[in-house]
Amino acid sequence: MSSSAGLLRRASSTTRAAVHVLPALLGAVAALALLGPLTRTSSTLGPGRVEIAASLRASSGTVIEIPPLGRIDAPTHATAVGVDLRLVELDVDAVQRQLASFEQAEAVRNDIEAELPALFRRTLVGGMLRAAGLGAFVGLVLPVRRWWHPVVGALGAALAVLVALLGVGRDFDAAAFNEARYEGALSRAPTVFAAVQRHVDGLGDVQDRVGVVAAQLEDLFAAAAGATSIDDGADVTILHVSDIHSNPLGVEVADQLAASFDVDAILDTGDLTSFGLPIEANLGDRIASIGRPWFLVAGNHDSDAVRASLGRVPNIILVDGVVDIAGVRVLGVPDPTFTASNQLDTAEANERKLELAPAVAAITRGERPDVLAVHDLRQAAEADGAVAVVIAGHTHETSSHIGDEGTRFLTIGSTGATGLGSFTVQGDLPYEAELLRFDDGRLVAIDRIQVRGLGGGFEIEREVIPTGTDEPRPGVTPEAPGLPGSGPR
Repeated sequence: MSSSAGLLRRASSTTRAAVHVLPALLGAVAALALLGPLTRTSSTLGPGRVEIAASLRASSGTVIEIPPLGRIDAPTHATAVGVDLRLVELDVDAVQRQLASFEQAEAVRNDIEAELPALFRRTLVGGMLRAAGLGAFVGLVLPVRRWWHPVVGALGAALAVLVALLGVGRDFDAAAFNEARYEGALSRAPTVFAAVQRHVDGLGDVQDRVGVVAAQLEDLFAAAAGATSIDDGADVTILHVSDIHSNPLGVEVADQLAASFDVDAILDTGDLTSFGLPIEANLGDRIASIGRPWFLVAGNHDSDAVRASLGRVPNIILVDGVVDIAGVRVLGVPDPTFTASNQLDTAEANERKLELAPAVAAITRGERPDVLAVHDLRQAAEADGAVAVVIAGHTHETSSHIGDEGTRFLTIGSTGATGLGSFTVQGDLPYEAELLRFDDGRLVAIDRIQVRGLGGGFEIEREVIPTGTDEPRPGVTPEAPGLPGSGPR
């Protein structure tokens, strides 16, 4: 009997212990199961608003979501708790104000770093408080309960959240982002980041391959042009670039092509920048060192602030009217819209450019230039017959066609391989540019060049313009009306 009594006492003691422990255990399990909702915290961080949460999942580490571009997944820690950081709102105006210079950009980064600890503390404290409420509820709904069960349940749940998040903080390694995995449209981000990081080494690669092609160009042109010596007839060569979109390697490619082919000038048909932020105008510092003038016809991603900053760069000439480029008269008409801020959508911008097309055609007939340079061919929709050649960019595709009235319409692809915009496209795009060769103001040949990344090669295609090609004979307009919205920017 004594043995049976002892067993009963031990069983009773175990039952009482379970009654004490069970609320805490169930509260901890519930808190870990709902860790994501319990720890979700939204806060302003720099010029944006972010949402952070931690949750149990099969793959740990940190996931940064940037809608609609995709996500970045980095193995920052080895615990079973994953951290999710999501950008939910970005104040574009604030970005433009705060990133007006590299010094301000550094200040923004320092502010974000200073705000992060407070955000993590709010996440931890808020998660523990919400977990405590959940644990207390679990204690209340137990079929057999005591008054202290909600208290034990709350303590168990809060402790589970504390241990989970402290474990993440203890093992967190920010350097793991160097080995991050990119998904969605952001899958192309490492290529752009790497290109910027290996700016100097990559430039050597570009220089070598440009030099090789330049050395072999005579044979290539001889094969393309047959017995006709096109280069002997061309007295002016202009390098046409477009849509660099803040990619520094695009400027390097333009510089090396200009030097290797000894061009007279570089003519850029816009979107030198990508977001229109003042800080992007610092790309002008590199252009200032190029030994040839850089004529810029601004695009729809070049904001007024960017245009003003670039206009102060010694080597950059903002074109809004007629300029003389080594004897070739070029009429440049900047894009009248700015769409990078999303304050004006694409459809409205296109409509605006089409509305102004008749005015562009009228001033073209009045000025009688050799070339009309615009960012978007929509601006020249009414210019067929008013000028011999129209050049543009915008579409990120190379094209050539002759209008019904004899005008040759040319577009060139992105000289920056779409630059920062490469996040939103698939595949490896080339750096594209074209050499426009003129004889006494008349276009006689076009050499289109593609540089396929830092590890690829060159492709060159020549189009010869026959001497007998019919050219439009624009009429003389005594007083051509000015372009609405034109003038210095």
